[in-house]
Amino acid sequence: MSDTTLNQASRWLTANPAVELMARLSYPKKIQMVGLVAGVAILLLTGQLFFSLAGQIERATLERRGMSLVQPIRTVIEPLQQHRGLANAWAGGDPVYREQNGAIMRPALAEQRARVDRAMAAAEKAFAAHLPALADDPRWIKARQSWNEIKNDADAPRAILLERHNAIIDALAALTSTAADATHLSVDPYVGTFYLAQLVTRQLPTTIEQMSKIRDIGAGIYASKELDRDDKHLIISLNTMAGTGLGEAKNMVEQKVMPTMPELKNQLAREASRLSGVAEAVDTFTQFKLLGKLFDSPPEAFFAGMTTADRQQLERFRVVARDLQLDTGQPIQAGPIGSVYETLDRYTRILDDAIEVRLWRLYQQLALNLLVAFGALAVVIYMLYMMYVSFPIRKLIAATEKVAGGDLDTRLEVERNDEIGQLARAFNAMTEAVRFTQNNLEHLVAQRTADLAAKNHLIMESINYARVIQSSFLRASRQDMAATLDDYLVLWEPRDVVGGDYLFFRRFDDGYFFAVIDCTGHGVPGAFMTLIMASYLNNLLTPENRRNPAELLQRMNRAVKQALGQVEGSAHSDEHDDGHRSDDGMDTAFVWVDTLHDTLTYAGAKTPLFYLHPEDTEVRVLDAARMGVGYTDTPHDFAWENRSLQLQAGTAVYVTTDGIIDQVGESRRISFGKRRLQQCILENRQQSMPAQQEAVYQAFLQHQGNEQRRDDVSFFAFRYC
Repeated sequence: MSDTTLNQASRWLTANPAVELMARLSYPKKIQMVGLVAGVAILLLTGQLFFSLAGQIERATLERRGMSLVQPIRTVIEPLQQHRGLANAWAGGDPVYREQNGAIMRPALAEQRARVDRAMAAAEKAFAAHLPALADDPRWIKARQSWNEIKNDADAPRAILLERHNAIIDALAALTSTAADATHLSVDPYVGTFYLAQLVTRQLPTTIEQMSKIRDIGAGIYASKELDRDDKHLIISLNTMAGTGLGEAKNMVEQKVMPTMPELKNQLAREASRLSGVAEAVDTFTQFKLLGKLFDSPPEAFFAGMTTADRQQLERFRVVARDLQLDTGQPIQAGPIGSVYETLDRYTRILDDAIEVRLWRLYQQLALNLLVAFGALAVVIYMLYMMYVSFPIRKLIAATEKVAGGDLDTRLEVERNDEIGQLARAFNAMTEAVRFTQNNLEHLVAQRTADLAAKNHLIMESINYARVIQSSFLRASRQDMAATLDDYLVLWEPRDVVGGDYLFFRRFDDGYFFAVIDCTGHGVPGAFMTLIMASYLNNLLTPENRRNPAELLQRMNRAVKQALGQVEGSAHSDEHDDGHRSDDGMDTAFVWVDTLHDTLTYAGAKTPLFYLHPEDTEVRVLDAARMGVGYTDTPHDFAWENRSLQLQAGTAVYVTTDGIIDQVGESRRISFGKRRLQQCILENRQQSMPAQQEAVYQAFLQHQGNEQRRDDVSFFAFRYC
């Protein structure tokens, strides 16, 4: 605003009719008129606040009604899931099983049927009280009809029972979402309760259903003692999704809910911490008890072990200590599904309490705003006689417009020490700071960018040189391979620049020794581990023990555990010791090939060996021990076993780390797997080893798609001549 404009504004304040009118009035009249105008303005503002708060109160009341709808529906789903598992176990058992276990299973099925019937009746009452339209929803009507059809049909085939139960549960889950949407639970405007509502109405119920499907399908598999490929893939997928779901739920609580609801941090954190243990328990039940085909428990014991940790319920289903252990004796946490249901109930109560507290605060805020409005009216009448504030404010606005237009040399003259003077001085300080920042920001950004680029360059140079060092460790092995083997393949592809996989090969006069090693981690930490393992293996391998891979594994185990401080009394504290023990090690296959007697001796730690004789019609496997080398849970004196194989001319031998087998694909979200690898080997058996490498690698890439690489990839194979 120019000086001319300011002069015009000054004349306007003296020549304006409204100002002339106010000048003719006495001060009481002035205050009355100003008070009337201010009163109307305050009443309008108060009205807007009132209606805004009333809308928020109505929304919070509607959300509490939503909680009264969601909880009864969930009360129907839980016993319905348990009925599905018991019915699946009953349908999967043969007549002998039903005769022997009828005294347990029939009352249990009847109890769950009664629970579902009571829960459905309670849900009907909740619908009538809070949202009658739900009672007429076709999904609810269909769910009730379907339940009445299947609840007494326990002799139906397993597949039909699963399909019908799944359809009812899916309909109820959709009904839960409808209730949450209709009552605005799913669009809560408050961040903390929004994510908590998502957790209660969608995230945790979906994850529980995935865990329950593992349990219920597994109960049927335990009864029939048959695990086909489709069920196996489905269970693997459900296990992956359940683990991911539990992790996402934990992250949602810790990263979304807790920062916005600090007053509930302890309650929220305590429940979130349980989810990690639950994920591990579900994975253990799935991987070892179910996919491992132990079948060492009755179906009802497997069902109860995943359902509850209540001692009376476990005794009712004849669950013994063996049913909650691995074949190694390692215990499994009982009742992961019940544990998540308990967490869901607690989060539901927390959400309900939070909405109730918010509703009470809104009522308090409404009363306070009304009180403040009337108080403000009296204050405004007292303060508005200070009309001299108007013109300085206009000068400040004009100066602000100049600054907004880019004139950073604008300054206000400070002629007073009141609030207006303080504001003018603050404005001058602000424009000075903006001018300084503008002059120096580009230079500062360029300097910081150059510093970061230089540091990044140094880091990448170090990592790339680390790859050179790691590759040099592999060079001697590659040279011995080339000098010893006529037809072989080597695929070594770290996930990052460097990796945690290592291939070792050494030739002798009467044969050759090789090892395929997968160390803990990948990237730089994994590369450090490969250097440690390579150094120990190079020192421990001697002409005397090369024919005994199992003994060499045992020596490696002792050496690694001693070096990494995993043996009691072996760690030496110093000023940098943080008190933590390393839980690192390696999975590996150690192999000695005797060329004089055409034999192969193998010992493996979680790394199997595949082989194919010329006359074989399928790929054979030498399974590895389930103990890795190093690691805190591997005994210091653990003894691996040697397994021998008579080689023929043309016998093909294959060893791979789990980077290929465990890679999840983009389309179906399942791992590449041993079966797919064996099929690929079988289809390309007549080709040379380099051609087989290309075939396996292309199949692996096609399976991976755009999914992120999970681990380093190493694959070694040769054809014996």
